[in-house]
Amino acid sequence: MTSPSPRPDLQTYTRLLCDDALFVVASAQRFDPALLAEVARRRVSSHEPLMRAESPELPSWQDHAVAMCATLAPLAPPPWLPMSELIESITLEAGARGVRSLFTSKPSERQVQRTRLLAATALRYLTATMAADAPLDDEERLLRRCLASGFGLPAQDVTALLDEEAAALEPVDPGAGLDNKLARSMAYGLWLAGMRDGLDPKEESTITQACVNLGLGPDATEAARKDARTRLDARGALAVASVDAIRYVLADDPENASKAASAAARLGLAPVHRTETTAAIDQGAPVVLARRHSLDSAGRQACLAMAWLAALATDPPVSRLGELALRHDRVASDIDAKGDGAGVRAQVFGLVQEHLSAAAQSLGL
Repeated sequence: MTSPSPRPDLQTYTRLLCDDALFVVASAQRFDPALLAEVARRRVSSHEPLMRAESPELPSWQDHAVAMCATLAPLAPPPWLPMSELIESITLEAGARGVRSLFTSKPSERQVQRTRLLAATALRYLTATMAADAPLDDEERLLRRCLASGFGLPAQDVTALLDEEAAALEPVDPGAGLDNKLARSMAYGLWLAGMRDGLDPKEESTITQACVNLGLGPDATEAARKDARTRLDARGALAVASVDAIRYVLADDPENASKAASAAARLGLAPVHRTETTAAIDQGAPVVLARRHSLDSAGRQACLAMAWLAALATDPPVSRLGELALRHDRVASDIDAKGDGAGVRAQVFGLVQEHLSAAAQSLGL
């Protein structure tokens, strides 16, 4: 008697859950089970149609990134996304704010109008910055889509913003409600965007003018610049370690290893820092554990979580889990987290299992 085959709809859901969770951990660079649970809850309505489809077509990397930025907007906007701090302050995805939130979740018309004006300024300034040195490339166009999605504006507003071409910087609308904190958030986002692929003098000039338009003086402008540089450089260590961990754990599954490792690299490393890591993924050379990575406690947990999420996304049978767990434990030892592998695996598996059970129940199983 043969055992029943795994259900394709639940296999699809497993992949979606793990891809979403990997996106969150790689973006935030921390393993936060509570955040992952909330993201999974918010993504149910997006996942159900794919689960029920006869031949589901999983979203492209670009579409997945845009959807995840919208989901994370009120929770923890991705730090790699320019203007993430601005999104956190004004996104409509968070619902009503202040006293109004005691009576309704719907944002006020004043709140909507403020977000609309500030989002338009942010996207125009971002576009002008990225287009200062050359026409926008695919990744820069994706950044625009991700940013626009995070504000929680109606679809027609998002479309109108994205349809705008790069233009000369205009002064900020006096009615936009721009305070000093939001101006600094915009300035930081512009420096981050300019530095992602190497800061060109034309981009620097555009950002400097934007900061003047935002009402920031030289000291605030320079502080935003230094902050962007510090944070951009600080993300590299965990991303590189996570790519190695994923590729080691899935060493005998190069296709899935490459997919997950590429996602971790794109979310953790700016293009200017990504070349060597991407080349290693493309070449598929074996990963040798040689204690090359130095991570703090939070980084070690995030690295192990990403590696195990990449493994579970393949929906491995029980007979394969032992082999994958052994490799995962070797990674833990290599990054000075010996003994932590089992705990991280249990937390990740618990999260996936909880939502798979809920999905099975919703399917009437």
